[in-house]
Amino acid sequence: MTVRVLDRSSRPQVLLTGAVRTPLRFQLRRNPRLNELLIRTGGITDLASGEISIFRPVGTACVADGIDFVPRKEPATLSLKIADLLKGVESANPIIESGDIVEVVPAWPVYVIGGVNNPMQLSLRSELTVSRAVAAAGGIAKDGVSGTATIFRRRDGRSQVIDVDLSKIEGGSEEDIPLAAYDIVEVPQKGKEKRKFPPVIDDQSANRLSGDQLPMRVID
Repeated sequence: MTVRVLDRSSRPQVLLTGAVRTPLRFQLRRNPRLNELLIRTGGITDLASGEISIFRPVGTACVADGIDFVPRKEPATLSLKIADLLKGVESANPIIESGDIVEVVPAWPVYVIGGVNNPMQLSLRSELTVSRAVAAAGGIAKDGVSGTATIFRRRDGRSQVIDVDLSKIEGGSEEDIPLAAYDIVEVPQKGKEKRKFPPVIDDQSANRLSGDQLPMRVID
C-alpha cells in the first residue's frame, strides 16, 4: 500500500551525530545526499574512525518519487568508508531518507598516563599497540620506570590487568599488544606504589546532547 503525503513537515527527522563539528537534526523537504548534510555540519573531525553508519528504523520513509511515503517493514543499516566518500565512490554517498540516523563513527579513546612525557587521550585506530601509544605520549619521562607498563581493560563488565614488558617488545622477543577501546595504559613512576585498580578517567560523553536537543536545519 502507498500513502501519499501532502504535508512533508510530518516526516521523521534525520539525526547526524558523531565525529562532526556540529551534530544536527534535519527536516527534509527533499532527499539530499550524504555529503551535503556532512558539509552542513561543518565537516568530519579528526576524531573519526574512518567509518560512517546509517541506521534506517522500521516505519520510516523509503524513497519513492520524492513525495510518496512508503513505510519500511524492516530496519536497515549501511556501513560506509569515509575514504570511499572522499574518492567520489557513488555508493559511499547515498541519498539520505527521512528518519535516518547517521553517525560518523568516532574512534574510541585510549588513555596513556603515569610516567610518560605527555599523558594524553589517543583515538583508537587500527594497529594502535601499547608501545606505539607510549611513544605517542612522548615516551618514558624522567620519573618513569622504563621497560614496563600496565594495561587496565574493561571487558564484559570486569576489570582486567595486563602487565607489559616493553623492553621485551622492543627487543622482539614478545609481541606488541593491540589496544582496545577505553584501555588505560599506565607507565609506573619512581617512588610510587604500583596501582592495583584502574584509575578513574573522566568520561566526557555524559555531556553530549541528546537527539532532541540538537539544533535543527531544514533542507528545502
